[in-house]
Amino acid sequence: MIGFFNWRLLPFIADSPEWQRESMNNLILIIAISIPGNAKGIFSHCKNDDKDTLNRLRIFIHPTGNQEIQERGIALMTIVMLNDYYSDQKFDEKIGKYNPLISGVWNYEQKKQELALTVQRKACPLMDHFFSLEDALTRSFWLND
Repeated sequence: MIGFFNWRLLPFIADSPEWQRESMNNLILIIAISIPGNAKGIFSHCKNDDKDTLNRLRIFIHPTGNQEIQERGIALMTIVMLNDYYSDQKFDEKIGKYNPLISGVWNYEQKKQELALTVQRKACPLMDHFFSLEDALTRSFWLND
């Protein structure tokens, strides 16, 4: 699965000296987020995440390794998250789930363009081999195969 694969690989691609530990942290976190129930709710979008599009996923950035590469990877996954918000608008509105696109805090096209620029600022052929901007732009859920 691209989502699992990308999170695990991010510390390695960012040349972190502790990539194995950080990759395991990311894997454990993504599993916790994926389990329905209380743990998943802890990681849901909150109003604080409205201020910075990358905020919700910064938990996957570690202090070691190339920070620009990690930020690039997070921007790619945030594009997928943004696409998910876009495709879930009707459902989220129906069930009363907070969605920054419904609330009008985020503009879909503007945010997508900003995130794409973040990705394009730092070239990373190794990351693109596994998960490129084109991949991110065509996905609407970050655990899709």
